[in-house]
This record gives sequence, C-alpha cells and structure tokens, in this order.
Amino acid sequence: MKPAVPGQDALVSPGTGRWVRVSDEAAARGEGEVLVNSTGNLVDASGNGYDRDWLVPAEQEHSPSEVFGLCGGACAIRREAWQALGGFREDLFMYYEDTDLSWRLREHGWRVVYVREAVVRHEHASSSGTGSPMFIRVNARNRILVAAARVRPASWCRRWPAHWCAACVVRGGAR
Repeated sequence: MKPAVPGQDALVSPGTGRWVRVSDEAAARGEGEVLVNSTGNLVDASGNGYDRDWLVPAEQEHSPSEVFGLCGGACAIRREAWQALGGFREDLFMYYEDTDLSWRLREHGWRVVYVREAVVRHEHASSSGTGSPMFIRVNARNRILVAAARVRPASWCRRWPAHWCAACVVRGGAR
C-alpha cells in the first residue's frame, strides 16, 4: 500500500490516512508498505463491527491477543465450536457473518484470540469493491441484522436517529 494522492479512490483509516494498493510488480520491487487489515474485530455500543488495527503499518502493530471477535477473511475455529454453533449464518454472506459468529462464540463461553505469528494476505473487499452498490447494500443490511439480534435497543436509541429506533420497535426487530 502507499499513501493516496488527492482525488484518488482509497481505503481510509481515521488513524493512518488514505491508502491505495500498489501493483504486485511494485510490491516485488519493495515499493509500498505492508498494512494490517485486522487483528480481530471490535464492536461499538451501536453494534457496528470494525477491524482492530485497520490500515496500521505492520511493524507498528502491538495489540493484545484477547479480542472481541474474529476476522472472517482468515480465522481458525475449533471444530467443536463450529459444529455446536452451526458455523457462519448463510444469510450474512460476505459481511458481518464474522461479527455474528463472534457474538455467538462469546455467548457460549468461547474466547477469541489474535495470534500475531499467523499472517495471511487479505485484500479488503476485493471481491466487491468498497464503493460498489453490492458492498454498500449488503454491508449496511447485515450490520443492521446483527445489531438488531445482539445490541440492546436502549443503546441504539442513544446513538441512532429516532425514526430508525421507532421503525425497529414497530417492526419487532429490537430484542
């Protein structure tokens, strides 16, 4: 990855700025910087999942092993846990399936840990593109479905617009 120039489509991190991918050839020449996609997932009080250490330079990453959730882009799960929980929900294909499984793992007493020595190359949203209509629709839809299943309605109403909360309660989506 390398810093983006103004006007260039880029991946954005509030902490480290705007980045674009370098070509495979440029990377082979040693150009660009290796950035972290995820050292596990975190969830805010509204139920929004996000990657811990998103776009942090790899040599600066020093996160603890204990983390809320796993990254579906690359993870290893005990067979016993996978079978007991039924794996990923198929209706959450591509986005938030990992956040949902992480909630369920924790609810059933399992821990999620990040192993620094386990390294995988993962190109975020390369199957769909972060600006594609599919990414935006599926990501938003799955975020709402997982939050509706896992987050207390009182915390939504402190953070989300009132008409969203009313719609969830009227439709029976809040638990």
